[in-house]
Amino acid sequence: MADDKLVPSIIKLLTYPNPKVFQIEKKGKTNTKGDFHTPRKVTEWKDFNVKVLEDIFDGRLLREAQREEKGKELRVPKIRPDLECRIDAREPSTSRLIEKWCQTIVNDALEPIATFQPVYWAQGDPPRGERMVAPPRREQPRVQPSRESSKQARIRKKKSLKLIRPDSGAVSKTSDPQKHRREKFPKEYKPAINWRSRQIFEKHLVDESGNWNDRMSRSVYAWPVRQAFTQCIQNMSRYGCLLSCEEAFIFRVSTLDKIPVQDSRRQIPKEKESENKNEENGEDEEVDELLQDSLVDNGLLEYISIPWSNHYYHDDTGGNYEAGNHSGWTINLALWFVHVLAGISYKVSWKYEDIGKEVLPVTVPLETREEASLPTTDEEEDSDPGSEATVENPWIALLDESNQPSHFSIGPLAKRKRDLDEEAVDEDDAYKLSYSDKRVLVGD
Repeated sequence: MADDKLVPSIIKLLTYPNPKVFQIEKKGKTNTKGDFHTPRKVTEWKDFNVKVLEDIFDGRLLREAQREEKGKELRVPKIRPDLECRIDAREPSTSRLIEKWCQTIVNDALEPIATFQPVYWAQGDPPRGERMVAPPRREQPRVQPSRESSKQARIRKKKSLKLIRPDSGAVSKTSDPQKHRREKFPKEYKPAINWRSRQIFEKHLVDESGNWNDRMSRSVYAWPVRQAFTQCIQNMSRYGCLLSCEEAFIFRVSTLDKIPVQDSRRQIPKEKESENKNEENGEDEEVDELLQDSLVDNGLLEYISIPWSNHYYHDDTGGNYEAGNHSGWTINLALWFVHVLAGISYKVSWKYEDIGKEVLPVTVPLETREEASLPTTDEEEDSDPGSEATVENPWIALLDESNQPSHFSIGPLAKRKRDLDEEAVDEDDAYKLSYSDKRVLVGD
């Protein structure tokens, strides 16, 4: 794993095994706290599955990822296990490995498909101007009433999100380094010892239907989700993620509210939706503000959790890949794909089409869009049209996770109210929480 290696295709780079990390099981400081928003509901992202790679752009993207061309091999980053794979409870050790490994691989895999106009892994700039949004929902009623003489105590003012910055993100390429680079896919890095996505359910941050439990919003386990969700609201980005050296928690945000009647007549045409065409802030501000307030009050977070251990074994003798311990997405493959999706349209919307039905923006070269429906091999051209529907791409068969259960699920509540009260501690005492879970990798 530490050696510098070449692989012949994008798909093999993105499914290359991640380096083995050594987690130092020592609890660190509490997660970042702040006046963050909370989603109203958390559910699984059902249409984010590997088979969508075969559907989107009529399979053009997958064919490009599988293409092997002599002289255009991709390099696997060199990692020094003794120096870079020792992960402690401090965020910098996690950030360094993710940026050297995942960020390098994803950006290198995006370069060959530049004609699809993806966004690239880099921190974007905060939104221009002072955008004010509704304050977070109050998690618990006040013990004492507000003073009648204080008007400010009775009226909750809108909050500014200007100072909230993600650890990293994604931006569109530009030839002008001085140009404002809008954030399109905010990312947060968290040491796995401090936060794991399964704690959303184990610690009852949501009920059995995925509805957020406001009583647990100040729990130490809730802060990372609230922080990442708020960053998406700040940038009006539909995609976000929490990354650790144990898993990738990738999500899409939207609202449970229905699109208002007055806005249904003002929908942006699909061809104008691409932010590659117009990077200026301020467009459709009225629609954005209405939607942003809806996200604050009634936001929906759809997630997928991908274990760090997901990979496909590499045969050094023949260069072939075989299924490893898990099938489905690998972290780098999923992150690469979301960068492509964010390049199509990164903005939050009232309603989304199925991912497989996404179309390339008009700014993509015409020949690329036309080739999306054309076969690329003689075998495809000579195949029987009636049998095309039954032929499955071998990589999709390898990656398919349809029969693999999720590593966690929302089930009946098992804890008593007294147990929940004990867990809903004040954030200042969060470091005192006992952590009795044995270290179990998400992918195990």
